[in-house]
Amino acid sequence: MKKISLLLLCIPFYTFCAENLKILELDSGSCWIEESTSKIVSFGDNKSFTLDEDSVENIILAIATELQDYKIDIPKKWKLYLHCNSFATHLVFKFQGVDGGICAWVSPEGELDFLGNFKGNKKGLCNGAIPGQLLVYGDTPSFIDPIWGQYIKNTTNLRKIILTKEYYFKEDQVIEKLKESFPDLKIERNYMLRRVGEHLRLRSSELGK
Repeated sequence: MKKISLLLLCIPFYTFCAENLKILELDSGSCWIEESTSKIVSFGDNKSFTLDEDSVENIILAIATELQDYKIDIPKKWKLYLHCNSFATHLVFKFQGVDGGICAWVSPEGELDFLGNFKGNKKGLCNGAIPGQLLVYGDTPSFIDPIWGQYIKNTTNLRKIILTKEYYFKEDQVIEKLKESFPDLKIERNYMLRRVGEHLRLRSSELGK
């Protein structure tokens, strides 16, 4: 990330036009941020938008509504990041709870591209785990016992376990049950792939942090 100063910049498509405009540049120019107006330009996907308080509140409300379907309360403590690369720009919301949190990647149009969770107190940008998915290493057990029907929807030949919707965002409960029955089985959450690019923290629910 670096700061650049332009004596005159006029780009009609992106509506950037000002004298002595100081902007932040991320990922070698993949996107620009004008801090005083919160105007963001993404050259990777040819989009420009302004991030104001109403936009942030509306996105948080949409995420909270989505989580209600899984009976999950959204943590009140959050941080907002901007992630840029040569392909696209995302707003990344990290909601931190006591022993874990929620990670949401949102497009400039406000569409929720990814919603997952993570354990612990993560620093920086979050890459959450995919809800309802577990990865098994070693011989995958045969879940013949009917008791597993309440937890597991199906398994794939890629050693992936798909859980029932009731256990989305409650994957650790299923992992604990599986390890009780199969102590030698290695089971992990299926985390989203880390995306290349550069990120910048924009704001936080905690004043001054």
